[in-house]
Parts: sequence; structure tokens; C-alpha cells
Amino acid sequence: MSHHTKRKFVGNVKLDFSINSLNENEEKPNYQNIDYTEYTKGYIQLEDNTVIGGFVYLHNHKPILIPEPEPSILYFTNAESKLIEILELRDTILQFKASEHSIHDLSHIFFNFFQLSSDYIINLFTSIEAFNNSLIPDDFEFEYKKEKYGKDDAQKSIDFITKLKKAVPKIMEKSFVKEFQNKYDFLLKLKDLRDNTVHTKNMYKGFPSSYRELYKNYLDFDFIQSYQTTKDYFNFYIPNWIENCDCGNK
Repeated sequence: MSHHTKRKFVGNVKLDFSINSLNENEEKPNYQNIDYTEYTKGYIQLEDNTVIGGFVYLHNHKPILIPEPEPSILYFTNAESKLIEILELRDTILQFKASEHSIHDLSHIFFNFFQLSSDYIINLFTSIEAFNNSLIPDDFEFEYKKEKYGKDDAQKSIDFITKLKKAVPKIMEKSFVKEFQNKYDFLLKLKDLRDNTVHTKNMYKGFPSSYRELYKNYLDFDFIQSYQTTKDYFNFYIPNWIENCDCGNK
């Protein structure tokens, strides 16, 4: 679990030449005369000649070209960065001994555990949603419940499960759901926990009110399997989409 996933950016094309060499004999543009409200995209060539996409952000009327992260990787690595600490905190909770520590200590530990683990769940689930939407081509046409969907409508209106079971398999011409039913079932558990977190409901029976079932579900949840299953889902459709980076946090 000590691996860090390689960060990826929009575009990410490897060239065998430098872009700067194309403009050596041309007059350099006057960047002060560019309307950055109209030209909001940019491209950045890295030291290894990989070209990635970027976006222009105006700060006090000055343009900043920022590399644009690939969202599914961004959310996935956000979840990943919390996993080890989540597991350590849960072990501390489950091994808690009242004779050695105070309830005050346990309350702080559980606060930290739930804050990190709920953040983890939301980011991990969002990474799958972002990945699914990224697979939808511009000319996409999909018919569902007698309605026809193009790319924009499909991203907004087709639910998560339908994308997993029908839309993405149609696009990629293979089905994770059919190949790995057990892993698909676990993705549904991830979805349920995420939904119950985002739409936290008050248990109204009894006083005071309670959210104990949600908290218990987090203590029971298999975080390692959720991490691995999400990796497997990505890499099933795009091999090596999730790559280990032996570079610390880089």
C-alpha cells in the first residue's frame, strides 16, 4: 500500500521532438496582445517531450498556464493519499482499551477516522464517475428507456449503474460487469456507502437522534478491496491507466 499512483494530465501525448524547434525561425508572439478570455487552452511540453494540456487562469489580468489534471486520476490519488492513515486509525479504534485511554481520546480518533474515510469514499467514487464520463466519445449515441442520449445528456442524465452495465460496455466493446460479477457487486457497496454519506439521514427512532448505522458501515468497510477493485476497473478498460510511480509524492 506504499505505492503512489502516477499523476496524469489531459492530453498526455509523447513526441520525439521539441515543440520549440518548430518556432525557431518564427517571430515570437506578443503574449500581451492575446485575448485569454477567448484562448483559454494551452499545451505544455515536459522535459521528456511529453505534451500535456493546460488551462489559462487570469489572476489580476495576468495569465497563468496551469497543467490540467486528468480528473479520474486526481480524485483517485486524493483517495489513495488517505488510505494508510484510515487503516491505522481504524486499527486504533478496534484495539481501544478504556483502561489505557480516555473516551476523549477515542472521540478524537473517531472524528479523524470518519473525516478521512468519508473523504476517501467520496473521492474514490467520484474517480469512477469521472472515468466513465471520460470514455464517452463526442459522437456517442445511446438509447435508454426509449430516450436517445448524446454525449452531454449521457454524462448528465444516465445513472451510475446504467453507465457501468450498458453505456461503458457499449463504448469499450467489453464488460467489466460480466467479467467480474463479484467486483461489480463491491462497486455497488461503494456506491451505497457514498450515497448514504452524501445524503446522510437522521435515524428518527428514539432520542437522541443517531447516525450509528452509517458509522458502523465505515468501520466494517473493506477499504483495501475498494482501492484494488477501482484500480482493476480502470485498468480493465484502459490498460495501465493506474500506474505505480516510484517517486514519492511526485
